[in-house]
Amino acid sequence: MRDIIERRRAELTTELERGERLLAELHTRQNDVRADLLRISGALQMLDELLQVDSAREHSEPLLQRVAG
Repeated sequence: MRDIIERRRAELTTELERGERLLAELHTRQNDVRADLLRISGALQMLDELLQVDSAREHSEPLLQRVAG
């Protein structure tokens, strides 16, 4: 009986260690994805601002400059 309990304990210990490693990997991956999303969000915000500046510039230029340019 003791052998069965010790074997099962060893199996569970292995499963626990595997689960802890997986959880740590997932935590790292989650942090990486958050950083990627933050970077992408910042890039989108910058591009939106550039488009707004460009649009404002187009609307403020005299018509002849737009046609000639």
